[in-house]
Amino acid sequence: MELGALQDRFQAIEEVIPRSCFILIMPLVRGSPIKSILKRLLSCSRQSSNHFSFALGALLYMLSVNLLPRRPPRILSHASRPLNYTTTKTTTATMTQTLPLSELDGGPPPPHGDSVWSIFQHGIDFDPERAALVSLYQPANHLEAFVGEPSSRPVKSTVDPKHQDSMLIWSYNQMARGTARLGAILDRYDVAAGSTILTFIPHGAEWSLVMWAAALKCHTLVCRTVQLLHSDSPEDEELKAYYFRRLKPAVVIVEDEASAAIVNKLRQEAQATTGDQASGCGSHGDSFFLCICLSPLTTARGNWISFATDIASPQPPFSDQESSVSAQQVRDRPDRISNIFFTSGTSASQPKGVPRTTRNVCAAIASHTAWSFSSTPKTSPETIGLIFAANMMALSMVSPLIQWHVGGTVAISSRTFSVAANLEAIEKCGVTNLELMRSQLVLLVKHRDFAPERIRSVKGVCVSGEIITVGYLERLRQILGVGKEVLLVAGFGMTEGVGALGYPPHTFLKDGGQGGLKPLGDVMPVGTVTPGSRVKVVDVNKEHLQAGDKEWEVVSRGKQGELHISSEAYIDGYLDGFASQMFYRDREGTKWFRTGDLAVIDEKGMVFVVGRMRDVVKSSVGFFNPTAIEAFLARYLSVEAYVIGIPSPMHGEMPYVILDRLPENVAATDVNEMFLQMVGSGFSLGEVITLEELGMETWPLTITGKVQRHQLQKTAAAYLRTKDTSGYALDG
Repeated sequence: MELGALQDRFQAIEEVIPRSCFILIMPLVRGSPIKSILKRLLSCSRQSSNHFSFALGALLYMLSVNLLPRRPPRILSHASRPLNYTTTKTTTATMTQTLPLSELDGGPPPPHGDSVWSIFQHGIDFDPERAALVSLYQPANHLEAFVGEPSSRPVKSTVDPKHQDSMLIWSYNQMARGTARLGAILDRYDVAAGSTILTFIPHGAEWSLVMWAAALKCHTLVCRTVQLLHSDSPEDEELKAYYFRRLKPAVVIVEDEASAAIVNKLRQEAQATTGDQASGCGSHGDSFFLCICLSPLTTARGNWISFATDIASPQPPFSDQESSVSAQQVRDRPDRISNIFFTSGTSASQPKGVPRTTRNVCAAIASHTAWSFSSTPKTSPETIGLIFAANMMALSMVSPLIQWHVGGTVAISSRTFSVAANLEAIEKCGVTNLELMRSQLVLLVKHRDFAPERIRSVKGVCVSGEIITVGYLERLRQILGVGKEVLLVAGFGMTEGVGALGYPPHTFLKDGGQGGLKPLGDVMPVGTVTPGSRVKVVDVNKEHLQAGDKEWEVVSRGKQGELHISSEAYIDGYLDGFASQMFYRDREGTKWFRTGDLAVIDEKGMVFVVGRMRDVVKSSVGFFNPTAIEAFLARYLSVEAYVIGIPSPMHGEMPYVILDRLPENVAATDVNEMFLQMVGSGFSLGEVITLEELGMETWPLTITGKVQRHQLQKTAAAYLRTKDTSGYALDG
């Protein structure tokens, strides 16, 4: 190899440039004019140190003015690894310094309350007259008799004054009064503390009151969608039956009488399956059951009551004590299950039940807000966040909780997800914070009614749900038409927990909206460890658990591995002990959760999530993480791209690139060449396929907005069977 001729001259330049630079330069300059300089460098090395130094100076000059050609970075596969220069850094010819391990400790946890209700009370204490809730699709006088009138009009808010009479705006005082009264109704019907409330209702004022009342009365809240209740697909029918059999809800809340009929049928089927007298729970045993319908009931239905009539105007009327949260005694427990969510199921597996306890919820909000907000009450409206997620998602609970904890305002744009309604809400309400999935943001900026001036109130955008790249954020900033004063960051959260990673206050004090955050390749960081949490990146190539060794080997900084998190904000296990291998305790007794995410921690302690372990493509040649390839194709071709592996007896998994479209003047062979430049010529790319060729208009998404890779694999495999695939022997 040519570099071998440089060995006898390295000593002369050790104080000028690290040895690894030459190894990194050569692959970049093949076929470029700079290669001639390297050849001259080799020639000079055979003459004298002076000649060598002169040629080296020319090369260093070209490097300093960035004259090296821009070529795609190569992803190193496990099939052929060069020397790992990310784990050590050369300081002199004879000394190397090992980088620290990829583990971070956030220190003591921030203080937090001992009840979920304390989160809401914290917001009430900021300013009871400030707007807590805005619902654009519900009239201003909706349930006004139930929550009472505000102490002053208009309610303090960022809503444009000319629109305030056209939408529901409730102050914290009104929310507190309505919560106390809804809690009183549950008490009147003897719903015992710790009962499960199952809802099939949309976002709105009633949903918000149920959320607050469940915290006040220490009930377990489980939210599912209206669409699921009315779906007749076999998969959804099975899910609904499971919810009633397993959860045994004491209270079910639905939208209308048609939904009530479905619930009655599901209850009867659950009784027949379990042998119970009813599918309820509480102090009355399994025979207790209460169902609430938001709309008026035209006919009596046993244990059914109407929110619009029986709750809004009860007999007898509410007493002063029943109307005040300050008169309530909240007796919460750290291990009480506050909410149960279900994972999105982006792989072929079924969703898993995720029980979040009081401790999990309180710790998550405390960690999430420790770096973001002062504990000093504000004197004017500060933040207003818009709910994007479906109310069965963990994000739809966490985002409002954060706003309500700090005395902010939660805005609800419509009964169901609507891009047009979201744009209207941002414009009319002066929304400051957007926390949404990447797929939802794409829909927002591509909508025909989108215009940068409609979102001028937005001060921060947190995007999650997919790997977020620097190219994506650059394009996003351009499309949104916002300057560097608007924060655009990648967020990290899971159904299993949130708040373990975040951005310290000083992060965004320089360099505008990115705060000087540096990408890893093209991937943006998702923050660093927050107070009260610990994170580490471990070697996934060693089967520790099979050998009974619970001490996972932590990798060096800059090296890729699986992200493990230890935090009170994360659950201890899935419902019914499902997938227990994802949770473990180390030799010190510390609880850890295996996220299944591939991550890297850099020398500054920033965490980069670079992919999912289950998405790794495993070819007979080796295996690679497709995320960086997808990010590169997206950035340089301005497309959305996914790389999937399809089983093949000959190749293990054959990689395929799926694009939302093939750009003009770009051929499939060009994409193939870019792919091979990234992963190495030892791999083979099966084919470049567009969504149109697959007969799809959009990416297959879960209800949480994540792309279903397993559905892409299934559809692509079916498409390839219609072609000549004998060379790949597809069996998937």
